[in-house]
Amino acid sequence: RLAELRRQMAWPEVQEILRLAREASAKPAAAFRLDASGGYVAHLEGKGIAGPLDAARLAGTSAWLKAKDGDQAGAVADLASCSKAASLEIKDPTMISWLVGAGVDTLSAQMAQQVIAALPDGTFRAADWNPLREQWARNASGARANLVRALDGERLFFADYAFDAIQRGGTSLRDLAATDAWGLLHPLYLAYRYPLRPLLIMDRASYLRFMMRVRDEAKNLVPGTAGNDPIESIPKTAIMTRLTAPAMEGVLGRLAKYLVQLQLAQAGLELEAFRAETGAYPESLNLLPLPPAAITDPFTGKPFAYKPDRDSVLLYSVGENRADDGGKTRASNSRQDIVWQVNRRTTKNPRAPRARRCRGASCAGHKDLRRQRDRYRRCGAARCRHSADK
Repeated sequence: RLAELRRQMAWPEVQEILRLAREASAKPAAAFRLDASGGYVAHLEGKGIAGPLDAARLAGTSAWLKAKDGDQAGAVADLASCSKAASLEIKDPTMISWLVGAGVDTLSAQMAQQVIAALPDGTFRAADWNPLREQWARNASGARANLVRALDGERLFFADYAFDAIQRGGTSLRDLAATDAWGLLHPLYLAYRYPLRPLLIMDRASYLRFMMRVRDEAKNLVPGTAGNDPIESIPKTAIMTRLTAPAMEGVLGRLAKYLVQLQLAQAGLELEAFRAETGAYPESLNLLPLPPAAITDPFTGKPFAYKPDRDSVLLYSVGENRADDGGKTRASNSRQDIVWQVNRRTTKNPRAPRARRCRGASCAGHKDLRRQRDRYRRCGAARCRHSADK
């Protein structure tokens, strides 16, 4: 499987994607084109959400293969280019760009764990990781301000494009949605534009107030209080605001998780440097040359959960649910723990089972014949007298 992965990563198309990604990350800034001629939803889809994430996964795979070959500096360079590309997305004044950038940077932190585990034991060099650490620090320091800027851009763009355009008759609700399966958007548009025009004006005011509340909460975010978006304060008559508000519901929580992930990554690199210097992980996080705030979980106000071992380490935050799930993460539940884990344990190939003779009616594989469809497979014997044809 490793040889097949190397062969696929050597494809010209993959190498071209990696080259373009490295070239783009070397730029000082980026300007993303905003084309809303096909509708607001089409504009969001045109941002290319999957493209940057796929390129980041390719960069992480390239870094992992370089780590397997002992090229630590090259592996870190790939991860640093991934984080730098994320910073360009984060600085774009649209919410979707900020979310994609935060996702790419989070992916770079997750891939760093795999890269460190793939390095030959005892070869970790803290100096090689300084470029990535510095990039993470820059991204973390500007994450809040860039999110506020993205919220401002989203507020002005949508308020001008949607509400003002409907008032002028320049667009309809169909232009703002991907589909109109029930055929309700056009009647609602006509009602909003003519008899219910005052409601549209009130709806626009509600949207601006709501976005300002979210902006203020992002600007003055207190650690551990993410996820309290003021959606409940939106009037029930503000239909368009209520349609767009759920998209902003998890923004504050996403900011908190992103900052905690980078905080864990910085502490994780310090743990690896400590192990490279002393030969073992520290017994306590207090032994690291870090300020107390750097090892404090914002969701609890206590130090991060820390479980060291000889060949592995688990460092995690309890996350938004503030419940210690033992460092478990699951894609279907974004409120579980936020984890930094390096596991160097190698899994040995399982030993092939020895052929054994089926013992007939006393065979454990045939005690319940009614529930067994493939009796030979369930028995596991080399030659089973209770095969399916009997």
